[in-house]
Amino acid sequence: MDKNVIQLISSPMRVMKITRKSTAEGYKDLEVGDTIFFIHDLKSTLGASNGVYATQIELNCPVKGISVKKSSNNTLRLISGLVLKEVFDK
Repeated sequence: MDKNVIQLISSPMRVMKITRKSTAEGYKDLEVGDTIFFIHDLKSTLGASNGVYATQIELNCPVKGISVKKSSNNTLRLISGLVLKEVFDK
């Protein structure tokens, strides 16, 4: 990993309820009972030339092989349709 990047990883969260089904890649495959987590690479985007200026949040569901990145605004919109509970078991 790039030494100029700090990777922030959320606690695992269980999908307790889906209040609004999504058609977005990755999110459409989530089901009640799935355990997910989010990753954010904290890095400078100053002068970014690859077209990515918004903060990207990665959704991961290892059991289903889901790993998709969305902007932070899209991520917040998509998870507003989920009831999540932080889980501490392994």
